[in-house]
Amino acid sequence: MKATIEGLLRVLGEHHKEAHGIPEADIQAKEQSLGFRLPVVLRDYYKNLGRSPYITQGCNNQYEPLPLQDVFIPDETFFSPQTRHSWSSIKWRNP
Repeated sequence: MKATIEGLLRVLGEHHKEAHGIPEADIQAKEQSLGFRLPVVLRDYYKNLGRSPYITQGCNNQYEPLPLQDVFIPDETFFSPQTRHSWSSIKWRNP
């Protein structure tokens, strides 16, 4: 079964609110800080469901995108075998 934004919105029905999306300006600001444009499907997800308490980070986050504010580009030490990273230890980089 292929999930789509429209399908998720149908399933959520009245539980989905416009406020569950992330404003375009916030998405553009994140893209600017990253130095590249996000893929269209990921932008659509953030625009429609990026703050939804029913979808994001609630159950099986193995397949869910990171919350927009947590998207980052790892620095050269991120994958170092000597370093164990937790989210609080990540060195955030803005190109």
